[in-house]
Amino acid sequence: RAYTVTLTANTRDSAPDSVVNLFFETVRNGKTLEAMRLLMAVAATRPQVELTAEVPELPQPVALAEGPARPRLICVSAPGATGGVHQYARMAAPFRGSRHVSALPLLGFAEGEALPADSEAAVRLIAESALLASEGEPFVLVGYSMGGTFAYRAAGVLEETWGIRPEGVIMLDTLSLEY
Repeated sequence: RAYTVTLTANTRDSAPDSVVNLFFETVRNGKTLEAMRLLMAVAATRPQVELTAEVPELPQPVALAEGPARPRLICVSAPGATGGVHQYARMAAPFRGSRHVSALPLLGFAEGEALPADSEAAVRLIAESALLASEGEPFVLVGYSMGGTFAYRAAGVLEETWGIRPEGVIMLDTLSLEY
């Protein structure tokens, strides 16, 4: 597998042996796989949730555009280091005044938040967050990169669990689900 990591973090204020510095030093030395394993090991030490009932509050959607046109667009953040609701801001700009566009932050990226225990827990959290973000209106799930995979799988959870079928799923630059 090929991995691409962009080094953008400011590590000047971190201790030389901090996890941040170890990660970036490992990547700079061409050991990207080992750096990813380091992050996985650190993640395994964090508190984890398996059920949405274990989460005090679901991540709240961030409104990026407002307007009357339907269906709503609900964007699912990618779980990478550069992922987040901000990655949909430019896409949402042309919809301001015409269509509601919101983005869902993923659980585990804010300080003190537990991580989903596995991808199934992450998808269930995304599905429930999308359901709340829809406010009962028709909606389309949108996801970039791994966010596209999460959007697709969350649509399946919505349909299987509650019989709610999104109007569509838009997967932007998403690898094949079989990859």
